[in-house]
Amino acid sequence: MDVKERIKSLLQQADIYQAQGLLNEAKDRYMQAGQIIKQHEDVIRNKSLLSSIAAKVRAINDDMKRLEESPLLREMPEQVQEVIRTKFSFSKDDNLKDMEGAIALAKFGQYKRALREFNELLSREDIRMDVAKNIFRCHMAMDLIEDAAVQYEQWMNGNLFSVGQLGKLRFFLQNILEKKGIDRQLPMPDDPGRE
Repeated sequence: MDVKERIKSLLQQADIYQAQGLLNEAKDRYMQAGQIIKQHEDVIRNKSLLSSIAAKVRAINDDMKRLEESPLLREMPEQVQEVIRTKFSFSKDDNLKDMEGAIALAKFGQYKRALREFNELLSREDIRMDVAKNIFRCHMAMDLIEDAAVQYEQWMNGNLFSVGQLGKLRFFLQNILEKKGIDRQLPMPDDPGRE
């Protein structure tokens, strides 16, 4: 393949990649085309082509920067969330089915809706501990560390969980905090009036 055809092929590939949102690949192809043009200036004297490629690379860099700075978590429409919640829960047990739906929402990054669902499920004693752990996970996934700690303290001051359950929840959340390198000590659940 001669030089001009190679450049043309790279530019076409770059355009296709860019149209598909594959920005790194598109940028790579534009850069390769630019390198070839610079190496063969004696054959290709098209300065406007080089400046056009440079402009496209700048545009891709701007797009990549915008994507990196945009929030990772996008709220899906309520209808889509409902489809996720219902279609990704398979258990025959209603409690487990509802919890699976909330977990599916969390896995799809719909943490706010998942938190609402989990908070509604806290009243169901047989899944309460799993629900509480998933509430912590949602807070941590949204980088709301303080909210997770405050939630634990609210449960500590309430009567939803026994001392033993609170101890397990404290251990669970404390481990997450330590793994993330967060130096925060959660209070011990030592209320003698609890069962």
